[in-house]
Amino acid sequence: MVRSQLALLQSDRPAQALKLGMLGDIRVIEAVADFLARYSGPVVCDPVLIASAGNNLFTGEVKAYLAKLQQIFPYVHCLTPNLLEAEALSGGSLRSYAAIEEAARTILALGPQSVLIKRRGFFRYAF
Repeated sequence: MVRSQLALLQSDRPAQALKLGMLGDIRVIEAVADFLARYSGPVVCDPVLIASAGNNLFTGEVKAYLAKLQQIFPYVHCLTPNLLEAEALSGGSLRSYAAIEEAARTILALGPQSVLIKRRGFFRYAF
């Protein structure tokens, strides 16, 4: 279903830019990655994993999901994780500005062109 929707998007009225949110499961990520490999516009990705309040928003195998999600990062112009998602992506605890900056560098190495780490819905740290 997702693949057919993406094909329709591209054939009917191509998007000038994309914003990705919660992708749901590994099969959806694979379909989006295939689409992004052929898409040339800007892509913003909010890797919806953990709510700012701390609630886990993904019910599957988190490590497998994160590994698959990282496959789309090379196509992403701006990745916008919240602090808890940035911790999950970087593998560190973000309790200081220095730790946040180091996490942003770690996340940048995964492939996105830029990272904007959010705190409780407000844009706080951009790298």
